[in-house]
Amino acid sequence: MEDHTAVIIDVVKSRSYDDRLDVQFLLKDSVAYLNIVFKKAIEKEIVFSSGDSLQGLFSIPSSAYLYVRFLQMLLYPVEVKAGIGYGSIEYFQKEWNSNELDGKAYHFAKEGLELARTKNQQDIVYISKSKNDKYLNLIFEAAYQCKKRQSKKMKLVALALELLTPLSTDTMDFSDSEKALDQYLTHAKKTQLSTKTIANINIQ
Repeated sequence: MEDHTAVIIDVVKSRSYDDRLDVQFLLKDSVAYLNIVFKKAIEKEIVFSSGDSLQGLFSIPSSAYLYVRFLQMLLYPVEVKAGIGYGSIEYFQKEWNSNELDGKAYHFAKEGLELARTKNQQDIVYISKSKNDKYLNLIFEAAYQCKKRQSKKMKLVALALELLTPLSTDTMDFSDSEKALDQYLTHAKKTQLSTKTIANINIQ
């Protein structure tokens, strides 16, 4: 049985935001953009599963991680945590969306998300039940601790650099993403979150 990479994402303390509608729009626009950029690696598009939770399926773990990493940058100051699981899928059906699938990959991703929620050491947890998990998660923990020390300006500069010179692989394609990115930037300027988003940085 072929293995796949599932990812489950959750907005941290989503009910605490006064401008929840703005957060929802920013989340939808960010996901729409990234679903285009990562279309080569996505097997099942990232979709809303319940409330402010998202899930999807990727062909390889590295693309799932890069997707979550980019999403976190786009959503700042909104914080998200994620679980990434690598394993089998029961009854993989081409016409089904991510919410209709099940298997070890999703079970591992859910387990990873629960660990990310309860631990303050990292925001992404990877589980495949292999000996390499602990090493990857140590790297994710170090990356999270570095991000926590970044100022607001540093986070925005990091996103601007990512949009201009993205950390990309051959499974990413930016050729059809301009319209979706414009939609994200346009909405970000209109929201109450705009003073803290990339909308105020000129990337032309």
